[in-house]
Amino acid sequence: MTETMVFPAGSAIIFTSGEYSDFGICGCVVTLKQCDLKSLMKEYISTAEAGWDDTPSLDDFPSWLVAQGHAFPADTQRVHVGNYFQPNTDLLSEFEYLEIKTARESEGSE
Repeated sequence: MTETMVFPAGSAIIFTSGEYSDFGICGCVVTLKQCDLKSLMKEYISTAEAGWDDTPSLDDFPSWLVAQGHAFPADTQRVHVGNYFQPNTDLLSEFEYLEIKTARESEGSE
């Protein structure tokens, strides 16, 4: 993440919202031009349609960027690579992982 929240054209941005168990991805875009997200968020909050709590949904900010011509939606897929030191079995079976790990360990002991 940039410190200034200004992203050049061609930047891929993954937007998230929520916290703890409510945390999730709410949009993925690629910028079409330089985007100052702080300024754009102010514009979004002041102009977008309000929701049930009289403020616009923060989850709709990425869609608004697309609608305003600042970005296009990125076609992405989420891939979980694993937990701690164990790869996701969709990527590497437990047997394959142990086979590679054993080979690496034996190479290191030579």
